Amino acid sequence: MKKPVLALVAASAFCSYALVACSPGADASPNPPAPTVGQPVALDFAATVAPALKKNCVSCHSGDQPADGKVFPADMTEAWAKENGALMKKAAEEIEEGKMPPKTAPQQPSAEESKAIVDWVKANIS
Repeated sequence: MKKPVLALVAASAFCSYALVACSPGADASPNPPAPTVGQPVALDFAATVAPALKKNCVSCHSGDQPADGKVFPADMTEAWAKENGALMKKAAEEIEEGKMPPKTAPQQPSAEESKAIVDWVKANIS
């Protein structure tokens, strides 16, 4: 009697493992591919991207005389960012190239902040 029970337990354990190992997302790579336009990125704009932009861009790009005439509102929303896609793409490009913010700016983004902005724009602005 012990052999059939043992076989049943072993088969059950194998099936459980197979279900977990073969489920969607089980083969998640530690280095996922870079996002492409239209592919949602796992970044919450309001929690991650907007604070990085507000912290690093608004001080120079707001008010009566915004730098280069480019305005980033202090109350920036995801809807605003999508409506101003050309500005967001230009900002992401300049951040990625190390042009913005200028080295003389009082506030410099962390590598994580820069990456969050660039990745979000690439994934959400066409």
